[in-house]
Amino acid sequence: MGGADRPADLISTLQNISLPVSSRNWLTSKLEAAGFSRQVAIWAATNLAPLPSSGDGGLGWGFDLSGIAQMFRSYEGADLWPLLASPADGVQLSFVKAERSTFRWGGKDEERIRQVRGPDEQLGHPVHLLQGAGHWVHTDNPDGLFDILAPSFGSTPDLRMQRSPSRAPPVEPVASNIRAFPATARQLQAMLE
Repeated sequence: MGGADRPADLISTLQNISLPVSSRNWLTSKLEAAGFSRQVAIWAATNLAPLPSSGDGGLGWGFDLSGIAQMFRSYEGADLWPLLASPADGVQLSFVKAERSTFRWGGKDEERIRQVRGPDEQLGHPVHLLQGAGHWVHTDNPDGLFDILAPSFGSTPDLRMQRSPSRAPPVEPVASNIRAFPATARQLQAMLE
């Protein structure tokens, strides 16, 4: 299992973990031991939430894992080539190719994306290479992903100022500020434990 951070392997591994788990650190260690990268293991652990049914503070998934598995199977079976040839009016398609992804495509698929001609005979769609990223582009290279996506956000002169710097040191929550939002306080408290 694991290895190369394949989404199907991650979903399968998560489905085989008995809940509740004791901590995010436990899950991170378990996933790393199964061969997943540290970044993906940490990201997966952020999806844990306190289980109300667990009196001892155990954690479970904050999402429907079986639903995730169904959506992934649906995604794998989807044929989206017709969309590339006939996108809806006003829709511009761009692709992000993760440099290290086991799902990276190239050769004929990439050429087809770049060369597909729609009804108006317009030539292809851009493909952007995201350096240093595997499948989980948002964890592997968030700054590079932002730089690729930013032009599609429109003409906002202070766009860089609106994002959180990914290399900024973590901010410790101040207990007096947290009390105003009880649900957030419980979630933050659980994350800090």
